[in-house]
Amino acid sequence: MKKFSFKNLKLAQKLTFLAIGVLGLLTILVIVYIVNTSLDSANKQNEVLAKGQSKSIIEKIDRNFYERFGDVQAFAYNRLAIEMASTDTVSPQSQSFINTMVSYYVLYDLMVITNKEGKVVAANTVDKAGKTIQSEFLVGKDYANAEWFRSCTSGSGPEGGAWFSDFMVNKDVAQIYEYGGYGMAFAAAIKNDAGEVVGTWYNFANWGEVTQGIRKEAESQLRQSIPDAFVMLTNSSNQVIDGDDEKMYLSTSVSAGDLQAGANYSYLGKDINSDDYLVGAATGTGAYIYKGKNWNVLTFLPLAKFNLAYLVDNLLTFIICVILIFAAVSFGFLAFAKGISKNINVVKESIQHLAKGVLVEVPANDSKDEIGEMTLAVQSLLAGLKDTSDFAKQIGSGNLNVEFNPLSEEDVLGKSLLDMRANLQNVKEADQKRAWGTEGLAKFGDILRSNNEGLSVLADSIISNLVKYLGGNQGGLFVVNDTNPNDKHLELVACYAWNKKKHINMRIEAGEGMVGQAWQENDVLYITDVPENFVKITSGLGDANPSCFLIVPLTVNDETFGVIEIASFAAIEDYQMDFVKKLAESIASTLSAAKVNERTKVLLEQSQQQTEEMRAQEEEMRQNMEEMQATQEEMERKEGEVQKILQDARDKEAEMQNLVDELRKKLG
Repeated sequence: MKKFSFKNLKLAQKLTFLAIGVLGLLTILVIVYIVNTSLDSANKQNEVLAKGQSKSIIEKIDRNFYERFGDVQAFAYNRLAIEMASTDTVSPQSQSFINTMVSYYVLYDLMVITNKEGKVVAANTVDKAGKTIQSEFLVGKDYANAEWFRSCTSGSGPEGGAWFSDFMVNKDVAQIYEYGGYGMAFAAAIKNDAGEVVGTWYNFANWGEVTQGIRKEAESQLRQSIPDAFVMLTNSSNQVIDGDDEKMYLSTSVSAGDLQAGANYSYLGKDINSDDYLVGAATGTGAYIYKGKNWNVLTFLPLAKFNLAYLVDNLLTFIICVILIFAAVSFGFLAFAKGISKNINVVKESIQHLAKGVLVEVPANDSKDEIGEMTLAVQSLLAGLKDTSDFAKQIGSGNLNVEFNPLSEEDVLGKSLLDMRANLQNVKEADQKRAWGTEGLAKFGDILRSNNEGLSVLADSIISNLVKYLGGNQGGLFVVNDTNPNDKHLELVACYAWNKKKHINMRIEAGEGMVGQAWQENDVLYITDVPENFVKITSGLGDANPSCFLIVPLTVNDETFGVIEIASFAAIEDYQMDFVKKLAESIASTLSAAKVNERTKVLLEQSQQQTEEMRAQEEEMRQNMEEMQATQEEMERKEGEVQKILQDARDKEAEMQNLVDELRKKLG
């Protein structure tokens, strides 16, 4: 029996053994590559998700505090506030107004009014649920040295018209409500008709009702797919100001940079570090004229790691890869074993150059065997790689429209480059859409802030600009008329490119038509299957039926103030609908503020009318009392005269009786 020796084996046998060894190594490398690529892809997707989630949360927070920024200015402008600050007195009607505002705006724990010297003249005496609170100790308290008071009463006043704090602990609120007193404060100057500062209005927003609610809602949605995910907020100094672990508030600094640098945190008993979690961060920049406080939102997602569960989940993929590798490598080495020829060195040298990344010309080979085919294949590969290289250079230079055909259906590199180009195109398109939405919100923010000529002019400006900005053809803006609580309905207050004669004094009930349905259900409707003759768009070319309708309720704080309807020949894209939805909140907020001002004005007028009526009644009662007093005095005088006459009569009677008695004596 011959002794086994590798060098004594035939070339085909050597290649077979080599194929088995190389195959095993390649299998291990490919599996490692697939695992790492899969994990890396999953973590990159989670990183994008975390950043997007953080940005969404901070944008909602900034918009929410923009509304609070406007609230305090609206309250300070109220006539009752001016009266209280100017006179240092609080009437029952004024106190009722403050308490009503707390109950109506359920976000606030405390509302305070000071005079121009900084002393508190009024504070809410009930909480948002209408329950009495012990706030009497605040009346008379001196806030003259408080930052918010000095800012509001300075010459120029705070930027944007109102002062606002960072995340803070209000000890007065903590004392009244017996909780941590976490929240954010807002203040604005109270000015009289001459523009003189006569006091300040101070609001304290409850943390649990504002920012914490937004974070918890987003965190809950995120945990539906990633159970271990969580979100924290930090201030500009990276101190934690919101999260499920309240012990960390203002005592622990957390940042994405520190985590990546190896920092370790304890959160609700869990160790948080860069080996186990990735973090997506976003910083607030404010909303519209509200500048914000540069808060950070940190979304933490667990890193995807290779473990037994991951292996089981991807076992089928690994098995398929192993089978494909075995099949491909075995076939290749068998072909080599059968086709060795004198031209193998030429192919070998070409492949060696190719392995170094050098694209060289391969000499022609007229052979029809496997080596000749390999030569042709290498030539084809080199040509394809040159095309691929040129394509990559074009993409790198920013030319995303260059044409490219992969070498085959299985060209992984070519397809990856095509995917990369598609991703870059998508990113570019997304940036353009985002810029379009941001520009639109800024434009309409200017329109909403310039509401100086009444609702009708504002509504015309909104709907005409919106239809044009969307590239639509027709539009209408309906506002809820709730003057009579028993007869709430929608009224068309503005339209663009519509048959106005057909829609003059248009009134829509709840649930009536698509507009009434959208109002009733507080839901966005997008209709593409428009019935014939439902509505016509008229132009110089005649009448035509629109291709789609977009109906969006104007809702803020779960209250609908109106509906916008847009008709268009062209389809309305998702990003355009998202833009209209965001804009609808701002429009609704403006309508809400207008309604509050209008109601406040009506309440003030009613109060003044009642005061005049009470004064008139008081004057009438005074006159009646004077008349009654005069009558009583006259009656007393008359009674005295009657008593005197009666007394005189008695005296006369007695005198006569005496005379009669004397006469009897004389006669007797």
